[in-house]
Amino acid sequence: LSAMFPAGDEEVAGAVCKVLKHKRSEVRIAALQALANIAPPSAEVVLANIGAALDDREVPVRDEARATIARLVPNEVERVVAMACARLLNGRAEVRLAALKKLANEAPIGHDRAVRAICTCVLDKSKGLRLEAMAALPNVAHQGDARAVAAAIACLKDSRIEARVAALRAIPRLAPGRHEGAMAAVSELLLDRQTKQEAQTVL
Repeated sequence: LSAMFPAGDEEVAGAVCKVLKHKRSEVRIAALQALANIAPPSAEVVLANIGAALDDREVPVRDEARATIARLVPNEVERVVAMACARLLNGRAEVRLAALKKLANEAPIGHDRAVRAICTCVLDKSKGLRLEAMAALPNVAHQGDARAVAAAIACLKDSRIEARVAALRAIPRLAPGRHEGAMAAVSELLLDRQTKQEAQTVL
């Protein structure tokens, strides 16, 4: 298959990704080998599909997935980010949490894809992951990053007090000066007896 199409054909790569769910492991491996030659490295959806194979039930498939990502993303730092972002799509909360910690510890500050991924985690269905994401965001996003500021403001409405406090502590590091939207959101927490004191320190 890879010999029939030029490298960088995202449409074909997307079609091959569907084969990654085939019941036979040798077919999944063949699909990964084809993607190594076809997939454009910038195609995040394709990388996410390949990344899902990192947690395949068969060891040879997992090994092939790692080899495929290594070929598509030769830069080590970018590869770490790509693999972590792919694992953030895993259905298991513990896998997503491990991937989030990997991003927080190893992604370069201001890395666009890492920041976007962590911002998404702030709204994850897992309460534990939301808390970890909010704590990690100031370590990866630059101050003034609009996506990070918006994520922190959204987290101020989280049902867990720990997440709200994490957002309050992150806002001074994320929002430049007296950011109008952030300050307005923080002011609302003055009415919350659980977060009033923390909000006062921000204001």
